[in-house]
Amino acid sequence: MSKQLMEVIKKQYTLHRSFCRYLAISIFVTVIDTIVSRVSEIFVNIIIANSIGILTGFTVQYFLSSRHVFFSKGAKTFVKFFLTFVFGFVLANVIVYIGRILVFDSSEAFFAFAVSKGFSIVIPFFLIYFIRMRWIKKDPDKETPL
Repeated sequence: MSKQLMEVIKKQYTLHRSFCRYLAISIFVTVIDTIVSRVSEIFVNIIIANSIGILTGFTVQYFLSSRHVFFSKGAKTFVKFFLTFVFGFVLANVIVYIGRILVFDSSEAFFAFAVSKGFSIVIPFFLIYFIRMRWIKKDPDKETPL
């Protein structure tokens, strides 16, 4: 890559550091959730396995994001994370329901699944990020470079 392009990327990362970190953590957590869910299916039913994956993902998301994005830990931060997690979980299910049942008329087609699942990941991701950024107060002394 050219030196100019690297400078532009570096500048954009610096301007949007928290969002970039949150995005990277969220992608990592999605991979962890998927792996844990799939492996858990060997031992327990699908619903319990999915729940284990989701809760594992939430726990990893909390520890990484509270340290590297929000720079805030403790009981209040955990409660705020949990409440926004529940909100996102419900919202994702509502989006899947609207997509699969109402928009795609209960279609079992992969396209219906992919569109509904995609929206159920992307919309809550942005909403929860912005809610957490406003609701969780950063401790500026604890910001860690990355």
